[in-house]
Amino acid sequence: METLFAIYTARDLKAKKVYLIATYFPYFRGDARFEEGGCISIKVMNKLFEGCDKIFCVDPHLHRIKNIKNALSNGIEINLDEPIIEYLKKKKVVNPLFVGPDIESIQWIVNVAKAFNQKPVVALKERINAREVIISLPKIKTAKGRDIVIIDDIISTGRTIIENIKQLKKYEPRKFYVVGIHGLFTENALPKLKKYATIISTNTLNNDAEKINVSSQIAKIVRKNI
Repeated sequence: METLFAIYTARDLKAKKVYLIATYFPYFRGDARFEEGGCISIKVMNKLFEGCDKIFCVDPHLHRIKNIKNALSNGIEINLDEPIIEYLKKKKVVNPLFVGPDIESIQWIVNVAKAFNQKPVVALKERINAREVIISLPKIKTAKGRDIVIIDDIISTGRTIIENIKQLKKYEPRKFYVVGIHGLFTENALPKLKKYATIISTNTLNNDAEKINVSSQIAKIVRKNI
């Protein structure tokens, strides 16, 4: 609400342009009516934020809606592949195997894996409810002694990630890395995840795992579009 107050107050005070840089813009996940009487929340957000000339959204969760303009008419997407690739290269991961924890993660995992001349593995996820998932991974030839890097845009309860790791353990990898773009870490997820892997988050949200500074990437895209 405070953000909306600021936007419309700026309009009232005759601001020439109003831009919003949203390091994490919620409600993209609400892109469909999942049950009778449910709200398609991103449509409501589109109406509420029409007071902005442009909204710069850092890696929005686009699933059924593929183009940000079909969710936020004034939206501009900021992709964080570059800082993630740079971080992992500095980390010197060993013969990495890149894993997307569900089909929605393809848009991030493919580009990062390509930078390491690798083809990613992507799991299929069946959601039972908000806290239960069933994960199916394709057959992997070998991962013994390799570093497994799991990348997802939003980590909330972490249950999808943990289920992936449990199935991947049988391949005897050297180490697990989990990279989350937006680290929500609800329901005490971070300490739970740390039992299984090294957890890495960008600094789009404040948390104890933020290790990838994305401010330069944000600044670069904003400069190109204003």
